[in-house]
Amino acid sequence: WAICEDITFSYPIGKKYPMYVCSAAKVRHEHVYDHNKKIDHFYYGRAATLWRLYFVMSNTNLSKTLFFYMIFAQVIIRFFQGVIFFRKDPIVHAFGQIYGCFVGIKVLLRMQNIISVLSEKN
Repeated sequence: WAICEDITFSYPIGKKYPMYVCSAAKVRHEHVYDHNKKIDHFYYGRAATLWRLYFVMSNTNLSKTLFFYMIFAQVIIRFFQGVIFFRKDPIVHAFGQIYGCFVGIKVLLRMQNIISVLSEKN
């Protein structure tokens, strides 16, 4: 599972060189799923939030404040989706995002390197 790898790679290049789109390009994704494995939505919410914050912190022209507004909006939407459709997964994902925000804010306040919290062991 690669989180934000596409924008982390292409955004700085796009700032320096023109980017092009080729509508005739084709791609084939060959995903191998383990249907017996339980998906950890809390982990996905936390990890995606922290990797997105890493992207924002790596590009000083991007706003950390707007990043947190975006995450807040996603949390609200996921929470209501879970409540309205009686699904636990979006709610757990939202709590993972909230936890990721707390970890991210702690990193910002301590002026830590965000890479220290991107490990799967944290």
